[in-house]
Amino acid sequence: MMRRAVAAAAAAAAALTLLAQPAQAQGHHRWVVAAGGAALGLGLTAVYSAGNYSRSLGWCSSVQCVGIATTVGGGFLGYLIGRDQDERYRMRYRVAPPFEAPNRSRILRTRPTGLELGGGVVAVSGDEGVELVSATPALDYLGHRARGLRDIHDVSLPADSARFLVGTSTGLYLFAVSGEAAGLRALDGEVSAIAMRGDRVAVAAPGVLRIGTVAGDLVRWRIDTLALAGRVADARWQDDSTLWLLTDRQLASYRLPADSPATRLASVDLEGPARRLTIRDTLAAVAAGAAGVYLVQINDPTLPRVLAHWSEPRFVYDVALWGGDMYVAAGPEGLYVLRPGVGRLEAIGLARSVGFVAALAAGSDALYALDRTGGVLRRIEQKPAPTGR
Repeated sequence: MMRRAVAAAAAAAAALTLLAQPAQAQGHHRWVVAAGGAALGLGLTAVYSAGNYSRSLGWCSSVQCVGIATTVGGGFLGYLIGRDQDERYRMRYRVAPPFEAPNRSRILRTRPTGLELGGGVVAVSGDEGVELVSATPALDYLGHRARGLRDIHDVSLPADSARFLVGTSTGLYLFAVSGEAAGLRALDGEVSAIAMRGDRVAVAAPGVLRIGTVAGDLVRWRIDTLALAGRVADARWQDDSTLWLLTDRQLASYRLPADSPATRLASVDLEGPARRLTIRDTLAAVAAGAAGVYLVQINDPTLPRVLAHWSEPRFVYDVALWGGDMYVAAGPEGLYVLRPGVGRLEAIGLARSVGFVAALAAGSDALYALDRTGGVLRRIEQKPAPTGR
């Protein structure tokens, strides 16, 4: 009899676990856990009634009294526990409903900090150089470059070049995508941001913008430079002659003709400190740390304007434009997806299963996310469909 009672209680608990899964996904823990507590109470009552021992529990010694007390008490305790879980669930998804982000992953060999995409290759910078991974679904490991370089600030990997540049606190280095050849130093001194387009390169150093052309294993620098105010956090080409520079609190455009001096065009002020910039067609998205994200219209580089600002996460590490939506790397909060509207950005989903999202890069058919906690590169292969609240 005792074994039957224990088996019945175990079966009830197992069935309850299966029923609880959909409820947990919707944040309805309180009633499921309350039912679990009541089922546990019934199981304990079954064990109590099947025992061959003296029942001297005072005034509540009967099976009926014990059954009522354990069932009600277990259900009430379960309700309190479930309510606490519901509250935590509500706080996690207070901004956007959950969504699943199907992905393939590649475990990295060093602690990653940055991510760039170009020419079918993903370059992940970290404490011990740059790891190269193919941008195909298999995420094949291609090699480890720039070993020994420390304090990497930026990596630029153009789509149509066999070489890439690495900017550090001590200089700018040129590496081949394939092969194990050592890198060549192309510039001395601190480099905070790099932008390559074809063989043209723009490098932001303290107080100055330098422009050059990659020719084989070296960079030919133009004599003329452009003075800069403030430290440049990121740099991106919009087209062959338009460059955007992101400083802590400003996004500025520059005209860089190949055969004439560079000129500053316009700027738009932002809250900051700004960290990362991405450009897709006539839109620019800015990750501004504690200030959130900005969507900027840049179809006219002489007249940029902020279309929308969104500041719900505690901190934004990076941002990407992919499939008509904006994806936001919010660190421990996960990956937000925002849908641009008229004058606003609507949060339509939050994926918390992709780890500490610290960097993003969008390709034509996939979004690449860097999970800093697990040291993992993730390839999100299809646009996630947000679920209801």
